[in-house]
Amino acid sequence: MMWIATIGAVVLGVGLLGGLALAARSRTPSPGPPPVEEQDGTVMLFAVHDSTRARLEGPIDELVRSPANLGRSKRQWAMRNVVKEIVGATDQWQLIGGWNAPLSDRAAVADVLSEWLGALRSREFRVRDESASGTGMSVLALVVCARVELLDFDTRPEHVSQGPFRSGRGLTPAHAMQSALQRLMALGLDDLVAFDVLWTPADAAHPVAPHAIQAAYPELIRAD
Repeated sequence: MMWIATIGAVVLGVGLLGGLALAARSRTPSPGPPPVEEQDGTVMLFAVHDSTRARLEGPIDELVRSPANLGRSKRQWAMRNVVKEIVGATDQWQLIGGWNAPLSDRAAVADVLSEWLGALRSREFRVRDESASGTGMSVLALVVCARVELLDFDTRPEHVSQGPFRSGRGLTPAHAMQSALQRLMALGLDDLVAFDVLWTPADAAHPVAPHAIQAAYPELIRAD
């Protein structure tokens, strides 16, 4: 199985969706109708100040760019270390967000992920001309395809009800996200299908004002 890491609008490797197709073709055919394989597509968003991005981007970039990570176990290792970097910056999360496509057949999830990845990459154009006069803000998007459900909340405006945010288990946003990241860390070799990482803006040398980030990402909410 192959995987992909995407930084901003720059695509590296085969591609998350291409990885899904390769994973499907690599399975040994069985007699009779093929079983329906369920997968989950998840998007996790973390808005951080550019000073935090400066600390995170180098280690994450190194992890996702390494050709050695194309193997299944190395992909799992890379993903876990990316998550460790994100968890290590928990107290620096300014805003967070997330949503998922609950377990469904592989083809349906691939279609949804294709749509979501295109929409996430388009955010780059919304912030391109919004330079920051002071402290800039960036968004790290972690997109995961797995064979288990990872997220139990949805911060998209059309899915957020009135009143304080609560996940399905009554957790605050930060705790709900931490719980999701723990589930991601616990994924077995057979559970992790592929993952992508995207930064907005793509180029950290061009800081973007926080209000522009929030306008481009209405799914972001306060972590506390």
